[in-house]
Amino acid sequence: MPSHARKPERLTAKLKFEIYLKTREPGAPVAEILRHHGLHLDDLKRIADAVEAGALAELKRRGPGRKTVPIPVDPKQYRTLQQELVRKEKALLELAVENTLLKRLEALEAQPRRHGATSTGSNGR
Repeated sequence: MPSHARKPERLTAKLKFEIYLKTREPGAPVAEILRHHGLHLDDLKRIADAVEAGALAELKRRGPGRKTVPIPVDPKQYRTLQQELVRKEKALLELAVENTLLKRLEALEAQPRRHGATSTGSNGR
């Protein structure tokens, strides 16, 4: 066995899910993530299938009127997500205001211009 070969790490369900999430991020270096964990694309496909099956099974289990189990959330991650939400809401509000102003400007520019609206007429009275 070459000295550079690593012993594969034990993949817990949580670690598999974390790998799955990492590979789903936009622009994620999937091959690099898999190589880091000693996995192949087929392994990722099996993990993705298991995630989907688990999610569907859980969603089927919880019907109307059934008690839901709270999902534990990391407080630091929660605060980070809250801050990101606030930032995005502000950006969305700014875009909405800008959009409204642009629409008003377009409407004003589309109106026919009145030249000499205060004129006294052609005979000067």
